[in-house]
Amino acid sequence: MIRALTAGSLVGLGLFLLARALFPPRPALALVLARVSGAASVEPVATLAPSTRWAARWSAWVGPPLAGGLERFNVGLGDLASDLAVIGRSVEDHMALRAAGAAAGVVAVPVVAAMLGLAGIGPPSMLMTGWLAIGAALIGFVVPDSIARRQAVERRRAFRQSLAFFLDLVIVVLAGGAGVGSALRQAAAAGDGWAYIQIRNALSAGRVRREPPWAVLGRLGAELGIAELEELAAHVSLAEREGASVRQSLTAKGASIRDHQLSDAEAKATSATVAMTAPLVLIGLAFCGFILYGAIATISVHG
Repeated sequence: MIRALTAGSLVGLGLFLLARALFPPRPALALVLARVSGAASVEPVATLAPSTRWAARWSAWVGPPLAGGLERFNVGLGDLASDLAVIGRSVEDHMALRAAGAAAGVVAVPVVAAMLGLAGIGPPSMLMTGWLAIGAALIGFVVPDSIARRQAVERRRAFRQSLAFFLDLVIVVLAGGAGVGSALRQAAAAGDGWAYIQIRNALSAGRVRREPPWAVLGRLGAELGIAELEELAAHVSLAEREGASVRQSLTAKGASIRDHQLSDAEAKATSATVAMTAPLVLIGLAFCGFILYGAIATISVHG
């Protein structure tokens, strides 16, 4: 059974690779338009975390070939690209982390099988060990994605909180008579958190390239997957073009962000309260059972 399953899987994989080679998939329309218009050459404004020496060597050796192979098969990262930008990890580093997880899964299964053999426990057959190694490799390849997504959710939540305070600072500086660009830079320099570092570096890069500050912040929001920052940049840019008050736009957007955070906090507290209902009910039932047990035992003894 296992041999037939292995042979069928190998034949299916060979047919799939042959079909991919003979009929390559069409590239995405957005990627083609970006290449034609030259938009793909625009450097990102999000700041990535530096890698350690050994991680950088492993990433330089494994990351680019793996990323290039997936790009040739049109296997994109999708929303994971913005998640990686939020946690400060490059695509090459993430590909190297995927390869490391897959290699760890491949190595761990034979090691465990050998330890079982040394302990006197019958180890699985070679085919079963191979299938388990493939499964462990797939798990090790996918686990970094789920970890990155969870970390990105926390980073975005922290960024939204910092963005609300950042807007308050910008409004205060604007009230003092400063210009929009100067107010943004002063407000970004007032904080030392991760969100302020991203905003400060993005504004510095945009100033060197002579790009409007709100356009740079909009690009930063698109790269990090933070819709509030994109909407803020669009609203303020529209207000500047129409001659409206920038302070009113910032005040309204800051209030909207705080209301959204308050609703999220209330929803989270409600879900936590609901989640605590079942344990409390179980504790109450156990306490009632403990009390009833004594009464029933006493009745049975006297009866």
